[in-house]
Amino acid sequence: MKAKKKEVNSVSRKKCESASRIVLVGTYKGDQLTKWRGWYNYPISDDDKITEADAAPITELWLFNGAKEQRTYKAEFVGIKTRQELVGEYGYPAKGKPHGDKYLLFKTEFKYLHKLDNPLDCERVIVRAADFATAPKVRKQLKKYLESSDRKDPDLSKRLPSIVTQLRPEQLRVCEAAYQLSFWDLPQMRTVLTKENNERIINQEQKVCAPIAEYSRAAAAQLRDAAVNESDAPIRVVELFAGVGGFRIGLERASNRFETVWNNQWEPATKRQDASIVYQDCFGIAGHSNNDISTVPVAQIPQADLLVGGFPCQDYSVATTLKNSGGIEGKKGVLWWQIHRILRDSKNPPPYLFLENVDRLLKSPASQRGRDFAIILASLSDLGYVVEWRVINAADYGMPQRRRRTYIVAYRKNTAIAKEATAGKDNTADWIFQNSVIGKAFAARPKEGSSLSEFNIQGTLPEVTQKFNKDAAKTSPFKDAGLMVARHVWTQEVSPVYEGTRLTLGQLVVDESEVPEEFFIDEKALEEWKYLKGPKSEMRKTPEGFEYHYSEGGMAFPDSLDKPSRTIITGEGGPSPSRFKHVILTPSGRYRRLIPLELERLNMFPDNHTQNASDGKRAFLMGNALVTGIVERIGLVLKERM
Repeated sequence: MKAKKKEVNSVSRKKCESASRIVLVGTYKGDQLTKWRGWYNYPISDDDKITEADAAPITELWLFNGAKEQRTYKAEFVGIKTRQELVGEYGYPAKGKPHGDKYLLFKTEFKYLHKLDNPLDCERVIVRAADFATAPKVRKQLKKYLESSDRKDPDLSKRLPSIVTQLRPEQLRVCEAAYQLSFWDLPQMRTVLTKENNERIINQEQKVCAPIAEYSRAAAAQLRDAAVNESDAPIRVVELFAGVGGFRIGLERASNRFETVWNNQWEPATKRQDASIVYQDCFGIAGHSNNDISTVPVAQIPQADLLVGGFPCQDYSVATTLKNSGGIEGKKGVLWWQIHRILRDSKNPPPYLFLENVDRLLKSPASQRGRDFAIILASLSDLGYVVEWRVINAADYGMPQRRRRTYIVAYRKNTAIAKEATAGKDNTADWIFQNSVIGKAFAARPKEGSSLSEFNIQGTLPEVTQKFNKDAAKTSPFKDAGLMVARHVWTQEVSPVYEGTRLTLGQLVVDESEVPEEFFIDEKALEEWKYLKGPKSEMRKTPEGFEYHYSEGGMAFPDSLDKPSRTIITGEGGPSPSRFKHVILTPSGRYRRLIPLELERLNMFPDNHTQNASDGKRAFLMGNALVTGIVERIGLVLKERM
C-alpha cells in the first residue's frame, strides 16, 4: 500500500536581523524523518529554480498533514544533493523509484518546538513547479485551509497582499493556484505585487534609516517611467570581489528579481576574513566562496544572467605568452584577468556585466594615460560585449557622500540592449545620454564646451599594452562617459542633471546620547586635529637630512552637516588624529568622530550591517565599499531592460 502523501513544511528564517517564515509546499512520505536517522530530503528538479540560497536560511521544519496538528522540528540545511550522493554518502536505499532529480537535504533534530495554526502565516513561499499540477490533494488541502482560515480570521485577506509581495515570480505560482481555487482577486494581487514590492524590500529586509528609505522610494518612483519590459523572470547574479555585499544590497533593494546565486570574497595576506564573515552573517553561507578566485575552477561558478563586481585598479598590462604566441598573459594577482578568465572559459557567459572601479581607471597609468581602460574595453569587445561607462559622483545625485567611481555596464552583442546601442550609430550621443542603462539611471548633459570624440582601439592586447596613447601620454582619450562597440569608442565629458531628494551628513548622524565615549575627541588632542586639518606652508626635513618646502590647503573642520560627506577612506577608524577622518561638532559643543553605523549610512547600507566586526575593521570595510544607492538606481533600470 502506498504511503499517504502529505503536504509539507514551514520554516523560520533569519536574514541579518529580519526574521521571517518560509513555507515549502510539496509532498513527502510520512516515515522519511525516522527511516534515515534524522535526515530529511525534499525532491526538486531543475525546473523548480530553487537554489541553495533559498533553503539555507531554514532553521525549522514544519510538517503539515492537512489535519489540525502541525509540529515543527529544528532543521539545518546541508545542501542540494543528487540521488547518488544520498545513497553513497548518507545511507539512503539504492532501490526504489527516484522522487526527483535533486534533493534539498536537511539534518533534523526530533525536538518538538511549538504548534503552528496556519500555513499562510508566512512571508515567503518556495514551491516545486509540478506540485499543483500533479498533487490534487495538495490543492484541495490548501483551498480548505484558505477558506477555513478566512472564516476564523476576517483580516487574513487583508494580510495576504503583504505576504504575496514577498514572493519571487516562480514562487507566486502557489498563491495563484490558491487564489484561483479560492475567492481572492488574482489580478489585484499582481498589481499589489508590482506596486508594493520595492517598499517591502526597503522597509522590512534591509533596515535602512528613514532618510535613505525615502531616497529609495523616490528613486523607484522616478525610474519606474524608464521601464520598457514587464518581465517577472528572476535575474541570476554572480558577485565577484563581493566585500560585504554592496552590489547585492543595491540590486535587492531595486528588485527582488535579482537573486545572487554565487559570490566570492577573499582578502589576501590576512588570516581573519572579516568581509567574508560579515557577508555570511548577513546573507548566509549558501553560494558563498571564501577562496582565492584564481584557484576557483570556472566550472564551479553557476551560470548567471548578470556578473557584478568591484575590482581594484591595478596594472592591467599583458604580454604574449611564451607557450602560445597567440595567447596573452596578465600580471599575476591582477584581478581583472580573473573576470576575463571567467567570461572567456564559461560555457554560457553571463549576457550582462555591471562593474565598479576608481575614477582614475580612465587615466592610468601615468606613463601611458588611458592604456589600462583601453585594455579592459578591448578585451571585453574581443569576448563579444558592448560596453558603456560613466564616472559618477554619488553626491551629484542626492546621495550622502562625495564619492567618484567608474561604473561599467556591458552586454553581449546578441542582447536587446546591445542591438539598441548599435542600431543608431548616427545618434550615439543621444543614446549615451538618454537611452543607455546608465543614461536612464543618471541623467546628464554634455559638458559645456565639450564635444563627442571617436577613435578605435587597434591591435592585439599586447600591442595595446605597448602602443596605446604612447605619443600623447599626458592626456587620456577617455572622458567621463562613453560607449564602445566592436572596439570603436565614442566618449564625452558630462555634467549631471538631478532635481530629486538630497541627503546630507547631518541627516544620517545619530543623537549624541547614542555615541560611545571613545568616539569623542579629548580636548588635549584637539589642537593636533586642527593642525592636521589646517593649511600648511613650512619647511620639513627627510630622515636623510634633506630640507624641503611643504604646503597643502586646509580642510573643513569640523565637517559640514548640511552637505554630503567627504569620501570615506579605509583609515577612517581609530582615535588617532588624522587629516582625512571625519569630525563633527555635536550640539553640546564637543567634537567627535563618526561611529561605524554612520559610516554605513554614508554608503547607504542597512544599519549595523557590519556589526560583528570590530569598530576599526568596520570603518575599513566601509572605506572599501561602494555607495549602494548607485547600484540601486542602475538596477532599477537594468531589471527592465534585461
